[in-house]
Amino acid sequence: MSKKCINCNHFNPSDIFYCEKCNFPFEETSYNKSVKIFLFFKEKKIPLKNKTYVIGRGNKADINISDKYMSMRHAELKVLSSHVTLKDLKSKNGTFIEKIKIDDHNPIKLFKNNVFYCGKTKFEIKST
Repeated sequence: MSKKCINCNHFNPSDIFYCEKCNFPFEETSYNKSVKIFLFFKEKKIPLKNKTYVIGRGNKADINISDKYMSMRHAELKVLSSHVTLKDLKSKNGTFIEKIKIDDHNPIKLFKNNVFYCGKTKFEIKST
């Protein structure tokens, strides 16, 4: 049985942890109610609740970052009880998970310790 990469749609052998074509990770992450999820960036640590957050440099962004390479409404981070997703909001400079640019059509499920970038700002999701 093979694994289909959610990033590039490449079919991979079932026993690998990263896509052979684009290096996207296959590791599953699920959270239960007792797990606390945090967003780390620029030496800050923000506890995340089960809701949708807009990341951007605009005043209406839930997570407002001063980064001239970031759009006013750059990306959407959705925290659910079972997982976290990230979606680009048609930003000018793109949103990247590790070094892979994500499209603005579908939310991408984040995995344990994934690093993502909006503009030049590095973010990391961690749980306790």
